[in-house]
Amino acid sequence: MISNSAEGINPNWERSIFDIYSECAPVVGKVMLEAMAAIDPEKVHCHCSENIIEMPKSVQNRLDM
Repeated sequence: MISNSAEGINPNWERSIFDIYSECAPVVGKVMLEAMAAIDPEKVHCHCSENIIEMPKSVQNRLDM
């Protein structure tokens, strides 16, 4: 997801980009899930497994809390 890295530059901007994300999350999530479900694994080769890295223990420790 791309965020508005210039948020706060315009003093007339009245809303946080995170408020907008919260409002859009259900729709964007549905679109993403439908797009992933439409991929036929027999026709498209996924390269995701080629990019798997081991999670650093410091990160895993925070998730286990």
